[in-house]
Order: sequence, then structure tokens, then C-alpha cells
Amino acid sequence: MLQAKVGKKGQIIIPHELRKKYGIKCSDTVIFTDDQRGNIILAVKPSDPVKAMRGSLKGLWPEDAQEYIRKLRQEDVE
Repeated sequence: MLQAKVGKKGQIIIPHELRKKYGIKCSDTVIFTDDQRGNIILAVKPSDPVKAMRGSLKGLWPEDAQEYIRKLRQEDVE
């Protein structure tokens, strides 16, 4: 488990291992949230949100999306 101390101004240093693992660079923005159990969750705000979402819908349909739409249209015709 990695640890960091909070400085006088409320600043923390994210350990090098985590910065390297998650690609956190100087001037990146991080987002803090918490869950109902009192855990603080830190996430890196992507510099390019569109690029970050690429592939996130993969697997939503059981097959290729275009093929799925063609089948639905064919069913409507019949």
C-alpha cells in the first residue's frame, strides 16, 4: 500500500509508481470523489475526452452495430 502525507497547504504528492502506472503528468487535472463508505476516489481527467471514450461501447451489442441495425430494419419491413 502506497502512502502520502498531507502538507500544510493541503497538498499531497501522488507516488511515482502511481503517476507512472496511470500516466499522470505535471499539469494534469485530477478529480476527487468519495463513496458511501468514506473512501476517497482519485481519477485523472482525460485531456481528450473523446479519445478517452473510444471503445467504451464495445460489446454493447451482441454483434457488429451496423449488422444489428440492418437486422432491426429488416424485421420492421417484414
